Amino acid sequence: GRWCGRLFERLQTAFLGYWKRAGLDVHEPAQPLVAVIFADPEAYAAYATRDAGPALAQSQGYYSARTNRIVLTDLTRAAGEVEATREAELLRRLESRLTNVATIVHEATHQIAFNCGLHSRYADNPMWLTEGMAMFFEAPDLKSSSGWRTAGQIHPGRLQQFRDYAERRRTADSLRSLLLTDERFRDPSTAVDAYAESWAFTFFLIREHRRRYVEYLEQLSTLPRLDWKTPEERETMFLEAMETDWETLEREFALFVRRLRAP
Repeated sequence: GRWCGRLFERLQTAFLGYWKRAGLDVHEPAQPLVAVIFADPEAYAAYATRDAGPALAQSQGYYSARTNRIVLTDLTRAAGEVEATREAELLRRLESRLTNVATIVHEATHQIAFNCGLHSRYADNPMWLTEGMAMFFEAPDLKSSSGWRTAGQIHPGRLQQFRDYAERRRTADSLRSLLLTDERFRDPSTAVDAYAESWAFTFFLIREHRRRYVEYLEQLSTLPRLDWKTPEERETMFLEAMETDWETLEREFALFVRRLRAP
């Protein structure tokens, strides 16, 4: 629990600092953010099933916009392990579970974004944007005592997945379908590719069109709650904010991704 608390505090400091430097008016959460941590995976699964449904019971953790909490398992010890009492042992365990740690960081990023003025709970936040932003920060930084050095680095796993998708399954209207509805995220057969494309597109926008992307974030942060946009309204809002069209965007995006080199 203490390790998770320190991790989330570092992540929050880095997240707010990153977007403040980008010119966004983000702020500290109005109240302490709640994380519910289960030492027993079975207890976590039972709680998650009641709280969010059986699908999330199989995960390492999740953020609930309804309760505004993150719920997770204790990554510092697996079944049968005693609590780590030394920092070196703790880091050794976590280094072997980086994928699980990334999941927790991803969910904590959602929680911070929804409580610092960047996203609004129950507003029409496009999933490509909220998930892309969480993936932009999800690479764990376990050894830094302050800051978050891995924010915004190339994500090898997401890049590999997107390139496989681009080579084998991607259609000409893929970007448009990703941005205008959330359906690809909700379909298990397309969700993995949707996440990968969201990471790649978010990475592209932040690197190549930061000013316009930030302006788009500002517009989204002011949307009223429970006012769901039509696909056409989403399209108009995005293209006007980015001052572009789909053909130009697709051409720039494809060239950008081809030039990326995984670390």
